[in-house]
Amino acid sequence: MRKRFVIAIDGPGASGKSTTAKLLAKKMKYIYIDTGAMYRACGLCSLENNIDLKDIKALEKMLDNMEIQIKYSQTGNQIFLNGKDISSRIREADITKLSSEIAVIDIVRKKMVELQRQIGKDGGVIMDGRDIGTVVFPNADFKFFMIADVETRALRRWKEAKDKGEKISLNDIEKELVWRDRNDSTRDIAPLKQAEDAIAVDTSDMTIQEQVDFILNVIKKGKRRKIYSFICITLYFFMRVVWRLEIIHKERLESIENCIIAANHISAFDPLFIGAIIPGEIYYLAKAELFKNKLLEKLLKHVNVIPVKRGRIDKGAIRVVNEVLQKGHSIMIFPEGTRKATSVKAGIGKFALQLQKDIRPIFIKNSTDFWKCFSGKRRLQIIIAEKIKAESFSQLEDTKENYRNLASNVMKKILELENEC
Repeated sequence: MRKRFVIAIDGPGASGKSTTAKLLAKKMKYIYIDTGAMYRACGLCSLENNIDLKDIKALEKMLDNMEIQIKYSQTGNQIFLNGKDISSRIREADITKLSSEIAVIDIVRKKMVELQRQIGKDGGVIMDGRDIGTVVFPNADFKFFMIADVETRALRRWKEAKDKGEKISLNDIEKELVWRDRNDSTRDIAPLKQAEDAIAVDTSDMTIQEQVDFILNVIKKGKRRKIYSFICITLYFFMRVVWRLEIIHKERLESIENCIIAANHISAFDPLFIGAIIPGEIYYLAKAELFKNKLLEKLLKHVNVIPVKRGRIDKGAIRVVNEVLQKGHSIMIFPEGTRKATSVKAGIGKFALQLQKDIRPIFIKNSTDFWKCFSGKRRLQIIIAEKIKAESFSQLEDTKENYRNLASNVMKKILELENEC
């Protein structure tokens, strides 16, 4: 069964989290849970029943008898309190302030968190609030923390109030937001704060659609990353058990990041074998023709393959490779180009010279001898070399001849590693 994620979106008021979460849920066909509306409903219930928020016994009785329902429609969520539609009422200014006060009360939060976890336990939900990623779902699959400057947020809230016919000044709204930010972030119980593993999204200069697109793109990349990790972990197990893997100079793996990995190429499994032993993600280059097959294209994208057009300078590929390296990842390139190659291609020299990145040579042996490895006669051996520092070729001119010479030197280093087997 396809895994359905729990997505947590936190942030201060009017940062865009609710609108974004609603559109995201519609796009992904997920359930949207407006946790803020649940606290607003609690605040309204206390107001209608004249309950003093300091009267814990009265609050307990209210929570026991209170029924909050969230119904979903094409136009958005409808919030019901004891059978009455309160969707509009809870968005008014007096309830906004009251919800922040009632949200810090321990018994109220426990009740709401229990209900929120129950709703989201099977995944397929998007929740927005102030403590979703830190308290309600600390193990959420994806966490986002949306922010925006207070002037932008006040203007958004003022426009919403104006559209509803409410008369309130921009200055008053800004003061209310500043007060709530301070109250939410300094409260003892579940304060507003960004989870350590949450992605910050500054929406000050973003449209709603840009916010939705940004988060969708992160989720898509995250899904590919999970698939990539699963493949690597599974493959590494088989390499140890079936191929009797031996890694020589394994300690050098710890410093494989933000560099170009160069290896010999004798088996179709070589890219996967090397990828499985490298900590973190690495990206691969492959001829663009492979991406013409839709099924293969989807698979290649899941394992971080970048298409390269052969026969000419592919500026697009160079740009993508540079972006990957700038993010701290590594790129794998086979100097021979293909398994059947009889000479070294200049491509790795071009990438290394133009991007000025270290090169890590790797030699792989016996990747074509499955039965001999399985029977115990041989081992799959992967030898890790010292880095070729970018400073060693930084003075070379950007010419085709230097591309070829650097590529040949790298291949020579790779082949020398066989002596260490």
